[in-house]
Order: sequence, then C-alpha cells, then structure tokens
Amino acid sequence: MEMQMNRTMISRSSAFVALAVATASLPVQSASATVSNTVMHHMSSADWQAMRETAGWSRLRSKLVRWKHLPSDWDGNDGVAPSCDTTDACSAFLEELQHVEAPLPEAMVAGDGEVSYEWSKGEAFASASFTADGAIFIFLRETEKTIPLRLELSSLDLAALNPFFQRIGAFA
Repeated sequence: MEMQMNRTMISRSSAFVALAVATASLPVQSASATVSNTVMHHMSSADWQAMRETAGWSRLRSKLVRWKHLPSDWDGNDGVAPSCDTTDACSAFLEELQHVEAPLPEAMVAGDGEVSYEWSKGEAFASASFTADGAIFIFLRETEKTIPLRLELSSLDLAALNPFFQRIGAFA
C-alpha cells in the first residue's frame, strides 16, 4: 500500500517535469536528472500527446496574459495592449476550442489591440479575430470548393459560434 502511494507520487512528479519539458520551461538535461527513464517509459503515447496539447493551450492562455500587460507603444507604432474585455472573450473562446478538441491555432496580437487566431491545413484556412471594440470576425473555408463560413458578432456569443466549433475539427 505504501509502495503504491510512493509510485503514484513519483508518477505525478514525473508528469509535472514532463509538462515543464514539453513547454520548454525546463531543459531536457534537468528533466533527465530529475526523472528516471523508467518512470518516463510508463507514460503512454496518448498520455504524452494529451500532456503536450494541454501545454499548448496553457501557452496560448499565457500569451493572452502577457499581451494584456503590454506597455504603450509596445510595437514602436503607438501600439496598445488588448483590452480586458478582448482578452476575456479570447479566454472563453479558447476554453470552448479546447472543449471541442479543436487543433491549436497560431495566435497573434496587432498594434490596435486586436487578437487573432489562425489555422491552416492544405487549402483549408480559418481565422477568428477579436477587435478592441468587442467585435468578433470568424472565417472558415475547408477547401476552395466549399462555401466559406463567415460570422460577424458584436460581442462573444458562444452559441452563435457553434457552426465554427463544429467545423474547426477539419483542421486536425
């Protein structure tokens, strides 16, 4: 019983170290000194992939926090940080994307405080832009032959975004 508890504690510790490696916040050399190869081999490839995906979503959320605190003129062109309303809408959007198991998007911030996410795969392209005034612009095209999805919302409405959430899985 006690031995099993210790093994569980080691496995949890290993998972945190592996997560730190996956997010590049801990060098691999430090991780190998911290976690034995035996423990790392107990992780299935599905567990490892799930941990890497979780780390990816965490990095996206961390970007939002950093962007919210950008200084004035951060881009040398009078750039402004995204507003709290913009970053809050983006956070809710990211939560829903993760919930529907969407692929990780590329994230970017513009000098006017707009936050955008993009996906591309072959001919397919999708984007979601969150403007400083609260508007949200969605575009999704699976192939040149399909009719693109275009949505323009004055504020975040997750129910109105369902057609997007249903189709974004094509980018996996």
